[in-house]
Amino acid sequence: MNTEKDSILLSKDTVITLALETWRLWQMMKKVKDKASSVGLRYSVRKMKNALEAQGCSFIDITGQIYDEGMAVDVIDIEGENKDNAVRLVKEMMTPIILFKNKLLIYGQVILERKIVSIDTTKEGKR
Repeated sequence: MNTEKDSILLSKDTVITLALETWRLWQMMKKVKDKASSVGLRYSVRKMKNALEAQGCSFIDITGQIYDEGMAVDVIDIEGENKDNAVRLVKEMMTPIILFKNKLLIYGQVILERKIVSIDTTKEGKR
């Protein structure tokens, strides 16, 4: 049971750093091919991610979605040819959108790709 004595105040910058670095570790762990040798690390990263989420932190990854000017992201780069019928897709999330208790903590950072797509190409079929 949490009581006021069990609470610790952290600065916004500290929470951002913890959340961002936990997300980065989580993304790296998803790419590890030799999963047997990284079991302990996977466990620790998952525990950190779960602890942050239990406190109200959420990570938004919009990879594969069509970019919209109103998204809470900063565009780092745009790749591909600039054709009239091309859409801008989020090719890669460099930093996720991080919310804390449903309030924006930091903007995400993305790399976009200009691409001619069909409806099935985007994540979850969104267009």
